[in-house]
Amino acid sequence: MQVPVKEGTSGKPVCQLLRGLCGLKHPGRIWNKAWDNFLVEKCHFTRSSEDHGVYYRSGPQHSPLWTLICVDDILWIGTAEVIKEAKRELGQQFPLKDHGAAHYFPGMRIIRKPHERKIILLQDQYIDTVLKRFGFENSYAVSTPMEPSSQLFIPITTKDRKTTHYTSVRYGAGRGRFSLARPRPYTGPGGYVSRNPRPAPVWGPPALIPCTGPRLLPPIFNRDPSGVWVGRGPERGQGQGMPKKTPRPRPFSGAVRGKGPGARVFRDPVRPVTNSTLYRSVLGSLMSLMLCTRPDLAYAVGALSKYSAKPTATHMKAVQRVLRYISKTCNYGLHFGPFNNEAQPIPRVFSDADWAGDRKTRRSTGAYACTLSDHKCNSPDTAITSSSKQQSTIALSSTEAEYMALTQACKQALWVKRFMREIADISGQAKITSPITIFAANQGSMALAKNPEFHSRTKHISIQQHFIREKVEQEEVQLEYLSTGDMLADVLTKALPREKVERFRNQMGVYAI
Repeated sequence: MQVPVKEGTSGKPVCQLLRGLCGLKHPGRIWNKAWDNFLVEKCHFTRSSEDHGVYYRSGPQHSPLWTLICVDDILWIGTAEVIKEAKRELGQQFPLKDHGAAHYFPGMRIIRKPHERKIILLQDQYIDTVLKRFGFENSYAVSTPMEPSSQLFIPITTKDRKTTHYTSVRYGAGRGRFSLARPRPYTGPGGYVSRNPRPAPVWGPPALIPCTGPRLLPPIFNRDPSGVWVGRGPERGQGQGMPKKTPRPRPFSGAVRGKGPGARVFRDPVRPVTNSTLYRSVLGSLMSLMLCTRPDLAYAVGALSKYSAKPTATHMKAVQRVLRYISKTCNYGLHFGPFNNEAQPIPRVFSDADWAGDRKTRRSTGAYACTLSDHKCNSPDTAITSSSKQQSTIALSSTEAEYMALTQACKQALWVKRFMREIADISGQAKITSPITIFAANQGSMALAKNPEFHSRTKHISIQQHFIREKVEQEEVQLEYLSTGDMLADVLTKALPREKVERFRNQMGVYAI
């Protein structure tokens, strides 16, 4: 689009848009209003009160028709007659392209197994596209998205001046080499300064020490008044090939492996990477996968997203591990069913928290997973919604962290219950009358939700966190204890070993097709 410029005007012209342009913020809202006006006013659909992207109406013989809208893609759920009639009405207002039976919906592949009464959602083609885009289609595979009990490094800022890091310089003496590493306090842009410099020897003029050299003798470190690390070697002509001009040493922080001669120096794990856009692009691709069909990636994506502003080599290595993980599990999808047509499936919620898991801020990570299953058909659980998020306040105990996680899980459980009641109303099925079960792994948080005791220990908790206590008293939800070893939501709070990752992933309905 070219901005028209009038003669005699100065400065940059500003235009007022009369219509929405694709790619801006408002066209999505304008397009949704156009859908809503046509479906509700002319086609007599009813918009769902729980999800504004879902519309429904009753067809002939009270057969329901569900319409799911994602931007300009529509998914119809109903009998062939009511779907054909709805397409004819919609085609009078908008140009349509009929793709027949649903096999793909934005980014997802749909596999229907009517004889087994199952539906599978997976994104294998999307994963292949992501791996080829970032060059990981032939990489070696790993079994976990993150290393067990891994801790991500924090980039150094001016606030961390008192933090001590190790610097290392390697020297060669004949065939043997040795590495000298000592802790030096970081002082910001100025570099590293020694607190206890060695006394200067009486022989030889000062000479700068190179980081690499053909044949150098072990130096004695000292610091001149300008703050530059220097060394004092033998007089010129007395050493073993001392060069006439030696470059200035460049101290750097790094990882030193081994001791004595032959110690290896690796890349700086706390230095920000140069291409942070690539890091954010990988996270955006993984987030789209996590939101649709892969809830097992929730913790890894959430933990790595905190370092999007200044990722380091450690963070880039961690996000590459997630790519290797999805390359091994590219044919994994969400399995729904089998379900009984006469009764609604039963939702269950699992809640957990990792107390003070963030070593930098000491905040906890709260998580929940809501699953759906039909016990009459003995069908396994399938995760329909999940969340892994760092809590906004610091919890003073594990009980408080679990209590705040229960509040978030309770809000999601009530939304699922209202949505399923709305589906039961239009479908003519029995409504859910029993309270939804929320499983917790902390006895103290359950006791705190059921009985308002220990007031002196809980008076600092925010008012909104006591929402769970009110809903338990109203019998809308019920709490049950589940040990940590069997807690499904534990995989959403921390990095776990391979055995637990596979077991909890299967319990969420994510396994190979």
